Amino acid sequence: MLSAVETVSSIPPEKVEREKRRFVEMRAALEKERNAQRSKTLDELAEKRPAFRRRIEFVERRTAEKLAMTAIERRLRCEEMFSSEHRHRPGCTMKRCAWPCADSSRSI
Repeated sequence: MLSAVETVSSIPPEKVEREKRRFVEMRAALEKERNAQRSKTLDELAEKRPAFRRRIEFVERRTAEKLAMTAIERRLRCEEMFSSEHRHRPGCTMKRCAWPCADSSRSI
């Protein structure tokens, strides 16, 4: 998983929800277009409709980054950097915690 991405994008905490909505909406629109074009994969859609290539690359990059963050958290947990009940929450702005988030009452 980690080898799939070179870097993980840093999104400011105040923009996390907006970026999440943008990703979900873009992925849904691409899937709708993929079905309309009768393409089996997003890569096939990019070949048929080059105008969608940048959007497809964005969705694929964000998907790979999410998998990489999960692998990073798993590795840190394995190395006992934090326990399993403490998880990083995207956009956490709590003053008392840096990494991992200390407030386990809020979910991801």
